[in-house]
Order: sequence, then structure tokens, then C-alpha cells
Amino acid sequence: MLSFVENIRLIHYKVTSSTSNASFFSYIGYPLLAYHWPTILFWALFFEFVVYAGIYTLKIFSPKKYGSMGYIETMGWTTHLASQMHASVAVYLSLYFLFGNREQIDKYTGFDERVTILTNFSGGLSLILGIPSRYFVWDLFISIVHIKHIGIGFVMHALIALNSTLFTYKPALQYFQPAIMMFELSTLFLNNVWFCDQFGYSGSSFQILNGVLLAITFFFARVVLGTVTFIELDKGLIGRVDILGKFVVYSTLIGSVILWTLNAFWMYKIVITFIEKLKSSSSDNLKEE
Repeated sequence: MLSFVENIRLIHYKVTSSTSNASFFSYIGYPLLAYHWPTILFWALFFEFVVYAGIYTLKIFSPKKYGSMGYIETMGWTTHLASQMHASVAVYLSLYFLFGNREQIDKYTGFDERVTILTNFSGGLSLILGIPSRYFVWDLFISIVHIKHIGIGFVMHALIALNSTLFTYKPALQYFQPAIMMFELSTLFLNNVWFCDQFGYSGSSFQILNGVLLAITFFFARVVLGTVTFIELDKGLIGRVDILGKFVVYSTLIGSVILWTLNAFWMYKIVITFIEKLKSSSSDNLKEE
């Protein structure tokens, strides 16, 4: 008798190996999706499960806090929890590819099997494009549903992120994905700062430490590394329209400009917010004295 995992593998193989399945994704220009779409769908649903699990966990362990939270606060708790899980995996795997033994592939059209194979059904490490693509499917859905509360900026960010990761399944631009996914390094500390505000630790040493690390990692991962990566990426794209296609080239160029602008704007907001928190903490200390 087959085990549960073996049954899942068998179903996955049957679904992804059909001729019609492969033909459809080849027709729309994403041939590698033929092998990975069930996994992407599964993990998109998983992140939605995390949302509901987060709500019930908070309700059980902190009923008073849960009772005082409105719709926006509850949504914020669950999305930050899912974001923290995604960022932790994405950063670890990005570092693995950036500093590990990277294959020498063409930066714009090359194929590195480790970047695209999703091994959650076959028992290895989940590789770099697995978690991000699935997370961004969920992230885009949540951003659109709650656009009135979070604004168009987050919807644009989720749309651009999903669009860029899907190009890996053409395959295209695989070489740049680990560097771009390193943007999530600052997300780890951003979420910790947010959690401190929500659970009564505003102005604490732990929050200040995470605020400092947020500013440092955001600057180096998103502004410095992001600028270098986008410049190299965009310079090479301009002369590859015939190879990559207009949609890949122009949407990537536009997306990189938008993402860089958002990063610069958020860097400014982080610095301003951090300064205000330091002033508020200093003011509270003076009052206590």
C-alpha cells in the first residue's frame, strides 16, 4: 500500500505529465509551470491557512488582545505572520544561492535547475522560486481584496513581484532572482517592529534594536543591492527584446523602476519613523525622571 506522501507524488506526476497540460503552458509562454502549478496552488492555499491559524492562535493565547483588535489590526497580524514565514525561507535560500556554488549560466536566458525545481513532493530542499511564487500569488490576492485598507502601493508591489518570479518558468532572468529575493531580509525586522507595537513593547530595547537592523538591512539589501541589480538587469534587457520578447523586457524595466522608487520612498519613511520613535522614547524617559 502506498503511503500518503507516495500517493501525493503519484497524483502530482499524473497531473503534471499530461500532454494537454504541457501544451497549454507552452502555449502561454511558461512551459516550466506545467510541472510546478499544483505546488504553487498548494502553497498559496497554505498561506491562506496560516492566516486563519494565526487568528485562532491569537484568540487562544491572547484573548484580551484579540478582543481589542478591529478588522485592520486582525488582518495586519495574520499578514505579518505569513510574511515572516515567507521572508525567513526566502532569505535563507537566497543566501544559499548567492554565496553557494552557483552554476555559470546566461544571466538573461540561462536555466539553473536548482532555481526552479520545487522539491516539496520529492523530499529535498524547497528551492528559491518555490516559496516566493506561491507566496506572491496569495499576497496579490490579499492585496486586491484589502486594497481600500492598504493602498495601491502594496498591490503594485505584489503584482510586480509575482510577474517577475513567473518569468523564471519561461525560463528567463533566473540569475537575478536570488538577489531580488534578498529584499525580504529587511521584512524580518519590519515585522518584529510591528509585532512590538501591537503587543505593548513600543519603545523597548528589542524594538529599537530591530528598528536599527531594519534600517541597515533595508538600505543594503533593497537600496544598495537593489540598485546594483536593477542597473545590471536593465542594461542587459535593452538589447534582448528579440530574444526575451517585448512583454518580459518592458514589464521588467517598468517594474524595476517602480520597485526602486518604492524602496527609496519606504527607506525615507523608515528613517523618519525611527527618528520619531527615538524622540518619543527619549521624551518618555525624561518624564519618568
